[in-house]
Amino acid sequence: MRRTPVALILVALLIALAGAALAQTAPSSGADKSPARAENVRPVPCILPTLKIVSAQMMPLLAARLNMNEEQKAKVLELLTKLDSDIKPKIENQNKAARDYIAMLTNPNAAQAELAAVGDKVMRAESEVLRARIGGLFALRALLNPDQNKLLTEYLDNSTKPWRQQSGPPGPPARTAPTAN
Repeated sequence: MRRTPVALILVALLIALAGAALAQTAPSSGADKSPARAENVRPVPCILPTLKIVSAQMMPLLAARLNMNEEQKAKVLELLTKLDSDIKPKIENQNKAARDYIAMLTNPNAAQAELAAVGDKVMRAESEVLRARIGGLFALRALLNPDQNKLLTEYLDNSTKPWRQQSGPPGPPARTAPTAN
């Protein structure tokens, strides 16, 4: 008789566990589905990587990717160093404008017109930096030969692509049919 209550408890426990397992595997309603995954990690085209290349800090990368000789390295380094010193005040102006925008954005008493004016100031500062970097890019291209310009164009094209395209999950390599000898 003692075994009957224990057996009943075990059967009840097994039924409860089976019910919980079935509840977890049952298809859920459409209300709790997560949103669709974005196709790209960053939008195409992205100009940010193209801006970084026009800087003296990128000289080792440029020299290696573009197969520069020593004379070109010296000229390009001089150009990029001058460009960095010319752009520095513009970047400081851009940073100050961004700080002013953030201060205005977090001010509960700010008017829409004030916030828009500060936002326009940020955009103008960013445009000044962009124009200076574009000018530097064209000055850099003037120092390169046609083959190096082609390599630079390929690098810029690759740097504007998304980090990764939407694709299926990684899997084993495709099998090929055995060949008969």
